[in-house]
Amino acid sequence: MVKKIITSVLVAISLIAGVFFLFFGVKGSVEWNNRTKNYKETVGYYANYRVYTTDKYKPVRKHTFRIYNQNSYQLTYSYTVDGKEYTVSTDYGVGNLPNQGSTKKILYNPNDPEEAVVKGTNSNSIMIGVGVIFTVVPLFFIFAFLVIQGHIKIGNINWIEVVLGLAFGAGGVGFLYMATGSFSIPEAFRVMGILMGVPLLIVITGIFLLIRGLFFGKYSRN
Repeated sequence: MVKKIITSVLVAISLIAGVFFLFFGVKGSVEWNNRTKNYKETVGYYANYRVYTTDKYKPVRKHTFRIYNQNSYQLTYSYTVDGKEYTVSTDYGVGNLPNQGSTKKILYNPNDPEEAVVKGTNSNSIMIGVGVIFTVVPLFFIFAFLVIQGHIKIGNINWIEVVLGLAFGAGGVGFLYMATGSFSIPEAFRVMGILMGVPLLIVITGIFLLIRGLFFGKYSRN
């Protein structure tokens, strides 16, 4: 009984946290898009970094993945408008440093070029990714419980595998996004190397479970 109560509380907390992250992530993204909709685009070049967090000093080798390096870096990019150079920093930390001279698209205010943001990944999109993971996982447990209790008829579809597949897929994509700050496979490989296989394997497992649950449900339950 106590175990069920603890599980229920953890599921509820995770679901509430997921909704919280999703709400503020989407809200922030809408505000960010409205603020930058009239901005112009240019190319920024990676110039410097600032350490966000660190456990203790460790020599950081090129292409070292964050699992071995506990540092988190705020990246700074330089861009030029009308012959004058400006800098802008990311509003989130990453676990790995890009190569010197790596580029990012920069959005800047044409009326005030110093006011700019790095296009693409930002704290809002990361918050949405975290929210999806924190929401999908408890929903899977709730759905599985309802199926086991007989409140949901599964028919020929193995709904447990379908939901589990979606959870694995979302988890793998979210892990990849948070580790690299990008959905790009080449960028993920550049940052993570062969360790990119970990989230990729999770996503492939999710796709496999989703397909098997949808189209081969009656066989997978036997």
